[in-house]
Amino acid sequence: MSSEAARFFNDPKGIYLLPADSEEGRRLNAQYVAMQHSVGGKVILPPVTLADGNAVLDCATGTGIWALELAAMVPPTVSITGVDISHHLFPNVPPSNVTFEQQSVLSLPVEWSGRFTLVHQSLLAFSLRTEEWQKNLQELYRVTKPGGWVQLCDVSWPDMVPNDELPFSRYLRGIHYKLAEMRGLDVYCGRNLEQRTKDAGFQNVEATVTRVPMGKQAGEGPHNLTYSVFSYFTGAMRLSISDLPCRNMH
Repeated sequence: MSSEAARFFNDPKGIYLLPADSEEGRRLNAQYVAMQHSVGGKVILPPVTLADGNAVLDCATGTGIWALELAAMVPPTVSITGVDISHHLFPNVPPSNVTFEQQSVLSLPVEWSGRFTLVHQSLLAFSLRTEEWQKNLQELYRVTKPGGWVQLCDVSWPDMVPNDELPFSRYLRGIHYKLAEMRGLDVYCGRNLEQRTKDAGFQNVEATVTRVPMGKQAGEGPHNLTYSVFSYFTGAMRLSISDLPCRNMH
């Protein structure tokens, strides 16, 4: 594992808790693989068939792993755009029909209105403040082509807690919740997403809840989320722990 000094954060005092370096890139890719296992390996969940001339948007693309996997499945005449507030994890040499741009999901380009047949966004629970979610979803609604689809994936951290949670895990989770509270983040984001999409104007909204296994009982393999979750905590708390009042550390 990299030393503490080697970790790179876009903005150590910002809302986003995680680094943007190669170690985080490995964690994000492993997390993606584990989550894909939970949905049977599907890259596209809504009933949409991408054809020549269609455009796809991947918001908060990170390493671009979803966009690259999709590019291998569709005709090269389907254009795929990945956006992220940070460019540091973008692939160096993407396929010719895939581009990456540094953009905020709260303010996408005006000229993108009604452009995309499919919009994908994943895991922004600890990137957006609670009050920013409606703005984000309104932006996704605006850039989606009439009749197009939006595919969202996010987590509800309290719903992940096992019945036999150990004291140390409970303690670690408490620290994490405190950090989220201090930044105005929604730990129930995944649970709230269905209603928020409806409030933003989306129709034919369908929510599917899946669980991704972790721990020894889950067995070894790419389906196990243990590495990604552990690395998430160590990365998120590396610079953020000093923000907590001392009384929370006793």
